[in-house]
Amino acid sequence: MAQENKYIADIVNKRAWILLLFLLLAMCAFIFWDFLTFQKLYLFSDIGSDTLNSRYPDKLHKAHYYATEGRPMKWSFYVGLGQNMFEGWSFHPMDLVNYILSSLSIEKRIIYLEIFKVVACGMLFYIYLGCHRLTNLSKIIASLCYAFSGYMILGSTWYVHTRLLFDFTFLLLCCEYLVQNKRRKWLLPIAIYFIGLNPQMYYFGVFMFIYGLGRIWEERDFTVQKQFKFTLQFALFGLLGLLLLAPEINSQIQRYMDSPRMSGSAAAFDDLAATPFLFFERPMHYFTAFLRLFSNDILGTGDAYRGWVNYLEAPSFYIGLLTLILAPLSWFLLRRVQKIFYLVMLGFWVFLVIFPFGRYAFYAFAGDYYKSAFSIFVPFSLLFVAVQVLDKMLRYQQFSIGLLWSSIFTWIVGLGCAYVLGGEFIEMRIWWIVIGSLLAYGVLLTGIRLRKTGGIASKLLLIFVVLELGFWATQTLEPRKVIRSDRFEKRLGYNDYTVDVLKFLKEKDDGFYRIEKYYSSSLADHKSLNDAKAQYFYGTSNYASFNQGYYIRFLQSLEVIGQRGIDARWVIGLRQRPLLQTLCGVKYQLYRSNQEKSKDDTFSTTIKRFGDVTLKANRYVLPLGFSYRQYIAQADFDLLNSEQKDKALLQAVVLDKEQIAQYPHLIPLKDFENLPSLNDTSWQEYYQKEDTLIISHHSQNEIVGTIELAHPQLLFFSIPYDKNWFLWDNGEKREMDKVNIGFMGIWLDKGKHELKLKFEPSWL
Repeated sequence: MAQENKYIADIVNKRAWILLLFLLLAMCAFIFWDFLTFQKLYLFSDIGSDTLNSRYPDKLHKAHYYATEGRPMKWSFYVGLGQNMFEGWSFHPMDLVNYILSSLSIEKRIIYLEIFKVVACGMLFYIYLGCHRLTNLSKIIASLCYAFSGYMILGSTWYVHTRLLFDFTFLLLCCEYLVQNKRRKWLLPIAIYFIGLNPQMYYFGVFMFIYGLGRIWEERDFTVQKQFKFTLQFALFGLLGLLLLAPEINSQIQRYMDSPRMSGSAAAFDDLAATPFLFFERPMHYFTAFLRLFSNDILGTGDAYRGWVNYLEAPSFYIGLLTLILAPLSWFLLRRVQKIFYLVMLGFWVFLVIFPFGRYAFYAFAGDYYKSAFSIFVPFSLLFVAVQVLDKMLRYQQFSIGLLWSSIFTWIVGLGCAYVLGGEFIEMRIWWIVIGSLLAYGVLLTGIRLRKTGGIASKLLLIFVVLELGFWATQTLEPRKVIRSDRFEKRLGYNDYTVDVLKFLKEKDDGFYRIEKYYSSSLADHKSLNDAKAQYFYGTSNYASFNQGYYIRFLQSLEVIGQRGIDARWVIGLRQRPLLQTLCGVKYQLYRSNQEKSKDDTFSTTIKRFGDVTLKANRYVLPLGFSYRQYIAQADFDLLNSEQKDKALLQAVVLDKEQIAQYPHLIPLKDFENLPSLNDTSWQEYYQKEDTLIISHHSQNEIVGTIELAHPQLLFFSIPYDKNWFLWDNGEKREMDKVNIGFMGIWLDKGKHELKLKFEPSWL
C-alpha cells in the first residue's frame, strides 16, 4: 500500500500535466460519448437552436464560399440581400484543428472542435497557474474546475462561447507573463490577434488591464515604476496586436458602426444608460445570480429554465462547489495584501451584480446579460481566490476546521433561504445534491486537516471533484433536445426537397436572381432565417448579431421590421411584401404544400413540384439593375403608408433633400399617393422597366453587364449600400451613391455603357 501511494504521489508531483491531460480526455469521453460516437450530433433544437439556425449555417457558408470564391471572404449575397463579410487573413488555432478534421463532415466535426477547446483551456489554465508557483494537486483541481465550469459546458452548446474562453485563457496567460516580465510576454499581441476585432477585445482588454494592475500591487515588490511599465507595455503590445489585425479593421468597424444594434433606434444604449446608478434589479435577478453559483441547472435546464432572462444570458457562475467553500476562507488564510486585493476584486463583482448600471456600462450599454464577459470574469475571480486557499491547505494542512464548516453551513443556509423564497422555481433533486456535495467536501477537507488522513483525503478530493464536474456537465447536456444522426441524414432539415429545387434552378437559370422561401428547413424548434447560407442561394432574410446596417434601415423605413433591437437581428426578409420582392430581384418563390394559399399567391405561377416543395416564378420581377427617370423626396415618402411606399419605389427613386439638387434631370413623381395596384395591366403600362442592366457575368464580388439608355437616368442596384462597392463605366472608375434609403445607384448619361461592379474591401 505504501508503495502504491508513493507511485500515485510521483504521478501527481512529477507528471502532473500528463495526469491532467488524461483526466480532461477521460471526462470528455464520458460526458460527450453519445456525440463522439455520432449517435447524436452536437446540434441543438431547443433554446440552443442557434447551433442549427446560425452557427451551423455559418460554417457551411464559409466552407462553400472558400470552395467557390477562394479566401478571404469579402462580399456575400447569401447574407440577407448581401453584406460585407471581409475577415482579412486572420488565423486562429481552431482553423488548424478544423483543417485536421476536414475529412469529417461539418456536423460531425463540431463535437471534436468543442472538446479541443475544453481540453486546451484546461491545459492553458494549468500553465497559467504554474506562474503562481502552486502545488501540482491544487493546479490540477483548479484546471479541471475551469475546463468544466458552468459557462464552458453551457457555452459549448452555442460554440462561440468556448472560443471566447479559449481566447480569454490564452490572453490571461500572456498577461501574467507580462506582469512577471517573462520573455513569453511577447505572445500578448498574438493573443490579441486571436481575439480579433470584436466586442470581446474591449471586454477582455479592460479586464486584463485591471487584473494586471491588481497583480502587480499584490506582489511584495510593488512600485509605481512597475505599474507605469506594465501600463506602457500593455498599451504597446495592444497596439501591435491591432496592427496585426489591420487588414480587417476598417471592414469590421464599418460593420459594427453601420449596424442599428450599435447606433440608432435599435440600440439599447439610451434605455440602459438612463438607468440610475444605484438602481436595483428585480428579485428574480438576484435569486438567479445566487443559485447559479451552484449549478447551471438548479433553476431548470434548456427550455425548462425558470430563472431571470434565459438559460444562456443569465449569470452562469458555477465553477465547482469546492470554489464556493474555499473563497471565503481567503480572509483568514492568505497574506494581508492578498486579502485586500481579493476582497476588492470579489466586492467589485458583487457590487456590479447588485447595482446593474455598472454592468451595463461595462458592456458599453449594448445589452442586459452576463454572457461573453461577466460569466467568464466572475467565475474566474472566484477560482483564482479559491485556488490560493486550496494551495495553502494542501501545502501546510493548517487551517481552522470551525471556519471551514462555517463557510459550508453559510452556503447551506443561503440555499435554504432561496428555497423558502422561491422553491417552486428550484429543481429540488439538484438542490439536495448540492447540499450533499457541500457536506461531502467538508468531510474531505476535514480529512486533509488531520495529518493521519491528509494524504488519502487529498486524493479522494481530486476524485470527488472529477465526479462532481462530470455530473454537472451531464446535467447540462443530457436533458437537452439534440439532433440524432439518423434523422439528419434523411430528407429533412437542410437536406429537404429544397436541395432538388435549387439544383433544378441552377441547371435552368444561370442569371442573377433571388429566391424567397416561405418556410424554414431547420430541424430546430425555432424557425431559421439563415437557410440561404446553409443551402447556397440568394435570399432576403438573415439572422445575425450585426446585420447590414443600410438594409436594416430600409426595412425599418418600409415597416417590414420594427424598431426594436431584436428586429435588427431577426430579419424576416421580404416574404410578406411581394412588391418589394419585385424591386429586389426575387425571381422565384418556394412554398411547402400547406402554404399554397399565401396572400401573394396571385403574383406567382407554379413551375414544378419537388416532394412537398412547390417552385413558383414571380410574375413581376425586375433585374438587379434598372433605371429611374422619376424621384420622390424622402420627406414625402415617409408620409405614405406601407402599400403606397412599395408602389412608389417601383416608379421613382427615393432621394433625400440634399440629393435632389444633384440630379436635376430627374422628374418629380406626381400623384404618388394614388399609384395603381400591381397587376398585368399596370405592370405592362406603368411599372415594367425597359432600361435594365443585362448581366453577362456575376460572382459574389464582381458583376459585369451592359445597359443602353435612350435618356440620362439613375441606374439603381438592389444591393445594400457599401462604400467598398465601385463601378467602372466604360473603363472609368466611379463611386456609387446611396439611394432608395439603403441601396446603391449611379447617374448615367444617354448611350451604351459597359459596366463592371466590383467589391474592393479597404486594406485589401
